[in-house]
Amino acid sequence: MRQLLIKVALFLGYSIFASWSAYMTATSIHLKWLSEMPFILAFIMIFIISLVAGWCLTNVIKQLKNSINPSKSVFVINLLGFLLFWGFSFMTNVHYNLVTQHGYDNINRQLQSCISYLKQKTVVADAEFNGMKTSKKETLKAEVTKIMNDFHKSLNDTRDNRRGFGNECIGHLKAIQQIFVSDTTYYHDKFDYVIFDEKYDSGDIGETRYNRFSELQEKYDKRIQQCLNQKYEVIDRYYNGERANNDILKETLVFAEKIENESLPQIKNSKSFKTYYECYDKDLSKLLGKMPLEYTQSMQKTKKDKNGNDVFDGYVVYPSDRMFDFVNVWKDWFNGYMPDDVSLAGKMPLALIFDIVAFVLICLI
Repeated sequence: MRQLLIKVALFLGYSIFASWSAYMTATSIHLKWLSEMPFILAFIMIFIISLVAGWCLTNVIKQLKNSINPSKSVFVINLLGFLLFWGFSFMTNVHYNLVTQHGYDNINRQLQSCISYLKQKTVVADAEFNGMKTSKKETLKAEVTKIMNDFHKSLNDTRDNRRGFGNECIGHLKAIQQIFVSDTTYYHDKFDYVIFDEKYDSGDIGETRYNRFSELQEKYDKRIQQCLNQKYEVIDRYYNGERANNDILKETLVFAEKIENESLPQIKNSKSFKTYYECYDKDLSKLLGKMPLEYTQSMQKTKKDKNGNDVFDGYVVYPSDRMFDFVNVWKDWFNGYMPDDVSLAGKMPLALIFDIVAFVLICLI
């Protein structure tokens, strides 16, 4: 009877430690990997597997004590079964402790980086966009008009002094053309700006007689004006688009500040894996989905490889979606991509204690 009570007590002790370990494992994987399954079922499944792992460990010990006819296959199979579960349990338990300690800080850090970016991008008021658009047009027209006047003087000179329509006139036309094409990348401009075409306009080269003077001036002035109108259209489209983007960013900033003022205070002191994940899943992930690609790219560090190419080198702000995934957490830790203030090493002793005590208790049964 005494032996039975001892075994029951040992099993109950094992169940307590194994249950907490199973709870940490189930929590670590449930929301990210088994979200379609009720948590209680995930917990029961993990707990049953832990019982099997404990049974495997007892078989391993029995084979070590068996000096008469030990079975190598039984020993190896049970050892592999135990190590497989224990390794999985250890990794997820460390992950659970990591998230409960750093989950809030990481969500807040990522949220603040979004807010900072959005504030920088939305400092321009709508009226300022109209002002910038007008200023760009006026500057463009002044530059074009100046060279256009030089072209007119050169064209007059070709008529009055019989110098001929040549390099000087063509040089002015090409200078105007260069003004139009110089910022096509900035404005995403797809228009072709051709004022003097060396193939089709070559017949204009030569002595400019009085009867052709007006014809040439009208021809090239018309082309310049057409190009100017096209450029105005491009500038309008660009700044109207920027203003629309600015409105979207303003809406995104309002959403981000709502998370900061309403959601974060509710989870600040929870120390709950589930609470942190739900805040990420319901709020932060939606915010990140609204952020521009430029922001996402700016959050990744790069370095030069031996060939001078940019290669990935970690994160400016560690992504919360990776923190809630134990596989990515361990990969990033080994690769040195985790934040400097976040370490898995400090979470390992606690994870080891629960597993070691649990397995020692079951081996004593």
